[in-house]
Amino acid sequence: MSSLKPHASFFVVTRILAALIIITAMTNDASAAPLSIQGGKVVLSVSGLEIDLPPAPAGVTYKVSGSWSLHDTSFDGRDVVDEFKDDVLTAGNWVQVGHFNAGDCGAAVAASELDNAWKTDLSLWGTPWKVRGGIYSFSGKLGRKPAVVLCAQMGRTKSILLYRFFVDQPESMTRAAMLDALAKATVLEAAWRSYRESRIAPVAPTKRAEVRNRGSISPNRREKLPYTGLDVQLPDDGFVWLVDRNKEKGTTIDSFSRMAPALPDVWVELARFDQPNCAAAFAMLQIEKRPVAARNLPAGWEPGPQLVVDGDLELTACHHAARGVVIVGIFQGPRETDVAYPTPLFESIGRAALQPGGR
Repeated sequence: MSSLKPHASFFVVTRILAALIIITAMTNDASAAPLSIQGGKVVLSVSGLEIDLPPAPAGVTYKVSGSWSLHDTSFDGRDVVDEFKDDVLTAGNWVQVGHFNAGDCGAAVAASELDNAWKTDLSLWGTPWKVRGGIYSFSGKLGRKPAVVLCAQMGRTKSILLYRFFVDQPESMTRAAMLDALAKATVLEAAWRSYRESRIAPVAPTKRAEVRNRGSISPNRREKLPYTGLDVQLPDDGFVWLVDRNKEKGTTIDSFSRMAPALPDVWVELARFDQPNCAAAFAMLQIEKRPVAARNLPAGWEPGPQLVVDGDLELTACHHAARGVVIVGIFQGPRETDVAYPTPLFESIGRAALQPGGR
């Protein structure tokens, strides 16, 4: 097995994260147990957004659900808020937050599966949007329905992709009518406002009754990491972690992207160092360091310095291994230093590091 000798760019941020893939399904995720509410505060579990649904008009009920699935190198997920009038589905709303493999917002909406499609730029709710409309073909009894998809992004964070399905309208609905109705889509406006204001709430999506796994891959699964060679049992912690296998040739870094909840944007990097102790390994990192330590690390983990990587701040921690040590880097925003929430993942990595083997 070759020795890992990470260089100065060890913790370079890899932003080629998983895709959120547009899928064809019923608007509501029927095999979940949707939350039925008439308005008020609700957490969209897949995105992590906490939104204020407007009071429902007389006879109207919101049904909130979500779904996701993992593939070998990608993830897709969505939150769903369906609108029912007297128990009849009249409109559907999808909320997706992520780094989209199609590219920027223009590319993301262009990838939507719509017939008779048109596109435009639109200023809505005080924000510029990339917009595409047309006819969406559902695989179930809904058939073909008018739909609009719109995308926006603030800064370097994940983009937000919103869908509006006009279920109670005919396929002949005009572009002008869709745009007029879109401006009145208060559910999507509420989701946008929460995204813009970074209103998020702690949530464990895989533990929520209204969220279902549409795929065949379990979130708590065993993963053989491609670069360090560690054999890690991903924990049953309520989150969906994706092992990044899309990195450039020659890398020695493994990473875990937290896909659900999508916000806050969290990913963990991991590498092995053939050094006698953590201090020696941290000394190898030839990059700007700050005396800021991760808080609430699990037993066996030693906090390291905070690194400045291309303007992003990365907390670090170190654990002894069967050979040398392993270091994790945690990207979770510029101000938060509490890392209690990934304790199950860190414990799994620590156990794997102590096992013989790996590269």
